[in-house]
Amino acid sequence: MKLHGKQWMALLLSGCVLAGLCGCTSGNDAKKADRAKGSAASTEKKVKTKVEEEPFEDNPALYEEDEDDGVTTFYLTTTRGNVSDGSDHSWKDVNRLTDLDYAKRHEERYKCNALLQVGDENGPKAGELGYGQSSPNGVVMIRGASTANLEQKNFKIKLNKASDTLNGQRIINLNKHVDDGSRFRNKLCYDLIKDVKGLVSLRTSFVHLYVKDETEHSSDTFVDYGLYTQVEQLNKDALQVHGLDRNGQLYKAENFEFLPYEDAIRLKSDSKYDKEAFEQHLEIKGNDDHQKLMDMLSDVNNSSIPIRKVMKKWFDEDNLTAFLAFNMLVNNVDTQSQNFFLYSPLNGDKWYLINWDCDGSFAGVDDVLRGKTVNLGWQSGVSNYWGNALFRRLLKDGTFRKKLDKKVEQVKALLDDGRMEKLIRRYGTIAKPYAFRAPDAEHEMLTSSQYNTMIGKMVEGVDKYYEKYKNSLENPMPFYIGKPAKEKQGYQFTWDPSYDFNKRGITYTFRLSKDVTMKKIIFEKSGLYTPSCDCSEKLSSGQYFIQVVAKSDTGKTQVAFDNYFDSEGESHVGIMTFFVQPNGTITLEGE
Repeated sequence: MKLHGKQWMALLLSGCVLAGLCGCTSGNDAKKADRAKGSAASTEKKVKTKVEEEPFEDNPALYEEDEDDGVTTFYLTTTRGNVSDGSDHSWKDVNRLTDLDYAKRHEERYKCNALLQVGDENGPKAGELGYGQSSPNGVVMIRGASTANLEQKNFKIKLNKASDTLNGQRIINLNKHVDDGSRFRNKLCYDLIKDVKGLVSLRTSFVHLYVKDETEHSSDTFVDYGLYTQVEQLNKDALQVHGLDRNGQLYKAENFEFLPYEDAIRLKSDSKYDKEAFEQHLEIKGNDDHQKLMDMLSDVNNSSIPIRKVMKKWFDEDNLTAFLAFNMLVNNVDTQSQNFFLYSPLNGDKWYLINWDCDGSFAGVDDVLRGKTVNLGWQSGVSNYWGNALFRRLLKDGTFRKKLDKKVEQVKALLDDGRMEKLIRRYGTIAKPYAFRAPDAEHEMLTSSQYNTMIGKMVEGVDKYYEKYKNSLENPMPFYIGKPAKEKQGYQFTWDPSYDFNKRGITYTFRLSKDVTMKKIIFEKSGLYTPSCDCSEKLSSGQYFIQVVAKSDTGKTQVAFDNYFDSEGESHVGIMTFFVQPNGTITLEGE
């Protein structure tokens, strides 16, 4: 018999202490384990034989000790380790290489030994992790992909198995959130998710980090590294304490849009199995039997199977609607193909989405305050998820859209009840003093006045994002522009057809320009009823830009998925570029 949800947690805790199972030996950990045990036991239900019969829900006991208005102080002492486990590096080396450097070298990220101690502003504190120790209790390395290229790094600390844990956690993720002017959006979202039915949150806390580097010479000085947020690592241990199945499948999405990816996603027994290729789409964090994943992806992409049948077999509607509703209402736009985990209990068919990395929420607020023009284009409301194979099929289903609309209203009411505003203002009070003093002040993107304005904008944001969601249901859906084809009499341009939920007619306007701002138009044609356009213009060698705009009978418009990034990294939404070579052939960027 397979147990799930609160049943798993209740039986797990009824015969032993959670701290002992997790390797937790500190007094605080034991107290929290007792509280978790009591809470789980109080909600124990009759055991069922079907995993799917249990609702997907969190273990609320984990958050009883959360101090939303508190800051934990970490003291990290770094020393050189040994060659055998790859920890024989200096703190300077750990910090100096970027994600691109490691990719070029085909090397694992450098790490060094670390002693993590927890305390307050007066120093390590008795009864807390690492107190009184002088030997390392773990290793530390940088974490993140694009953020690894920034001056202020994110860090991952892995505690040794012989060490005490931090509230049951052996992997400590410290995030700096340099691209987030508030420095607290990730924590804010996870704290809000706790109350959203159908979602599972993760434990977070504010951390003030001090580092003493002894990798190159002895030192008695701790250097202030400023404010971080610590986020629980979703792994087998985390699944267990959240009341989920530690033996289940768990994948971290990376460029994953629920397509079959048949060249990459294979069984381990397949002679063509390549873990590196697999993890270009899904990082394997749990059980590595991928058959259930492959079967689900096959059904999702089989148009002959009704999407309602796919939903009933493979997914939890409450979880999917909650995931979409919450992320749309906080404008967490970078969740179409990444920044979520895909989880399934071992003996069940259902798959669930769990948020990961929410610091992209309230997208665009910082840039607007800094006077930058922000055009998110299709990245709002349901159109933001149209490129995802699963969500696209679901959104075409009127029944699903009605249930999504109901969930959006429920989540909005939850966010509007005053708790979100209270948290935003409280966290702003906590984070702002750190943001405007060394070392974080040098990297803060907002002025003090803009920071105060941002707090108000975030409070008002949900209403604005709600309207964007409503509008997105009335707009045509985005599409991709194809590669131009050279014809005898000129060029043919094609694109995927757009889609309108209300089945209204759609026409297209095609523009060809020599500049990305569409000010030097070479050719333009509007009122196109089919997704193609022929152009007889003779094009000299060089770079060209295409814009296609879809328009419904009611005047609602939409641009293409294609985005062009110029030399300064600015995004031009709905623009595709191509090159005409001297011999007349056409190539795309990067070819």
